[in-house]
Amino acid sequence: LTIQKFRSSHIRSIKKAREKGVKIRRSEDLQSFFKILEKNLKIRHNVSPTHTVGELIKIHDLFPERCNLFGAFIGDRMIAGVVNFIINSEVVLAFYISHNEEEKDKRPVNLLFYSIFEWAIKSNYKIYDFGIFTVNENPNMGLGRFKENFGASGIFRDTIEFKFWLLMSIIDLGKQSLIYGAGHVLARLITFLLLPLYTHTFTQEEYGALSLA
Repeated sequence: LTIQKFRSSHIRSIKKAREKGVKIRRSEDLQSFFKILEKNLKIRHNVSPTHTVGELIKIHDLFPERCNLFGAFIGDRMIAGVVNFIINSEVVLAFYISHNEEEKDKRPVNLLFYSIFEWAIKSNYKIYDFGIFTVNENPNMGLGRFKENFGASGIFRDTIEFKFWLLMSIIDLGKQSLIYGAGHVLARLITFLLLPLYTHTFTQEEYGALSLA
């Protein structure tokens, strides 16, 4: 049932992975996976993973039932892996997907997802979220097509961006304007209040001279 939604090229890749001796199993070797992930992201996008290896291990230790790693192995050597976050009783999110570039001809990722889908279906999850297919907020259509070839459907979601720096600039400007305006009004008010004192204390000639000074 799972494989029926796969493109023919992905089905052939699953067969090839098996012929090459790739085995899929659950693993807790996050250290080995992280080395693959870190190197892959550097080569492809020149970026680092969202988490450090220590943070990823801590997440797994804190939520062992909600974070799992499926690895693709040749013997005891991991060549690819997928870290899943179980969001709720219906949704599983693929947060990290990576493979060793030197072993990509063995098509380990294709067999990985086939095995993960089987696990998800048996565990009664209804949605498998492949995550985003953007790089630096721009769509990576090649990545999108790769995921759609497993039967996934890509969607674009609207986002709202709050420019807090602009809001703070407006507030700061308002404060400065208020301070300046209050000082100006206060000076005028003092002058007005002192007017009776000036006219009572000084003669007309003295008041006129003071006003011009």
